[in-house]
Amino acid sequence: MKTSKVLQYPQVAEILRKIGMREKDVLIILANNSKKVETKLKLHVINEDPEDNKILECALAARADIIISGDKHLLNLGKFKKTRILTPTEFFDSIT
Repeated sequence: MKTSKVLQYPQVAEILRKIGMREKDVLIILANNSKKVETKLKLHVINEDPEDNKILECALAARADIIISGDKHLLNLGKFKKTRILTPTEFFDSIT
């Protein structure tokens, strides 16, 4: 199984340690609850970092309930259409 650079960030690794989850467990959960999507629209919502728009495009195509990110541009939105944008801490707090 492929490792994730994000799950190795110190703040994320600390959250996982606190809730007793291993990186491998998170990757398995994500793999079992993910689907590949193809975007249909090009969005221009975040001008400060246009690459972040790709995340919103994917979320829209997938009809995602939540985006989990530490990216300040995404987090500043708080919500995009029906998709909530949470920090990793906010997300883990919501499921534990």
